[in-house]
Amino acid sequence: MNSVASVFLLTLEQNLAFYCADIASRCIFIDYLQLPFEEGLIPLFRLVFYVLEKVDPELYNLVSDDGMIDMPIFATSWILTVYSHDIEKFVCV
Repeated sequence: MNSVASVFLLTLEQNLAFYCADIASRCIFIDYLQLPFEEGLIPLFRLVFYVLEKVDPELYNLVSDDGMIDMPIFATSWILTVYSHDIEKFVCV
């Protein structure tokens, strides 16, 4: 959550950043924060693979190693920080 809050602080006015972080923690992240890792994040890993398979089958085949790997571990930072670790320009946010 701290990575997401820092993006809010860097891209929004302070009061609005606080408000957005509060809403995100109570409405978006609450389900994942209350569940064990296996129940909260593992389904999101499967969702990443599902989306990749539908949107870009070639990339899906590359990163899934033809079905040998059942979770996209490379997407961990994307899921945990809502992509904020991998964005180099805050204009993109």
